[in-house]
Amino acid sequence: MGPVTLSAPGYLSRPLELPSAGGRLDVQLERCPVALKVRTVPADARLQGVKVGPWGPRKIRAHRPGHQTLEHVVQIPRPKTCQDAAHRVSLVMERNVLIAASAGDGKAVTPSRFLVDGKAVDVLGFHRPPGHYTFRVDHPREGTVTGRFAVSACTGGPCPPVALRIDFAPSRRPAAEGSKWTIAIGAGLVLAGVAAGLASLDLHEQLETYTNKRDVGESIDGLRADRDEQAKRADGFFVVGGAILGAGYLWYRSSQEPEQ
Repeated sequence: MGPVTLSAPGYLSRPLELPSAGGRLDVQLERCPVALKVRTVPADARLQGVKVGPWGPRKIRAHRPGHQTLEHVVQIPRPKTCQDAAHRVSLVMERNVLIAASAGDGKAVTPSRFLVDGKAVDVLGFHRPPGHYTFRVDHPREGTVTGRFAVSACTGGPCPPVALRIDFAPSRRPAAEGSKWTIAIGAGLVLAGVAAGLASLDLHEQLETYTNKRDVGESIDGLRADRDEQAKRADGFFVVGGAILGAGYLWYRSSQEPEQ
């Protein structure tokens, strides 16, 4: 029997000389070599594992300062023909993100929990691909801060880690207990002034209805004196109560100033 050529889609053709005696012949064909064309973000990442090789699974590695090293297994499909066979793949590397959290007094603190888009990450730093994200950071003493941040794509040149600064609100001292009592006393005096004012108005209405007493010679000086006394009392309660209420409020606000 003469020579023959074995071929199959995705495999290199192989010439064979068939034995004249016949019988079974086992032949192993080689897979077609495929060029792996990789597009990365950032574009200047250093790649490993991208040389021409047979189709099938292939492990590639991308490295770039300021980014998380990326290892990815590419499943290269079997090509229809071995001539100029190539497979394209795109890889987006994740940039490193460093967290710098500070308390209300400016001192550095370490959060107890950090969530990005609702998922927990390392409280000291993490990595994410370019995009926009939400965050929530908790601290047992400083409270909670929420917000948004963006990771931009590195387009060339030095790409340091993305710095995410977290500023907790200034911590506040507990309200002075005396200020609360002062506000309560001032408010009570103001209410007393309202009551005295209403009593004065009631007496004034009585004077209006008793004008016929003049016709019968009865005096209304007592009612007039009571009305004036209630009016003076109302004025006094308003002035003193308002002053005490204002002083208590200022005392309360000053006690809530951030600690130094």
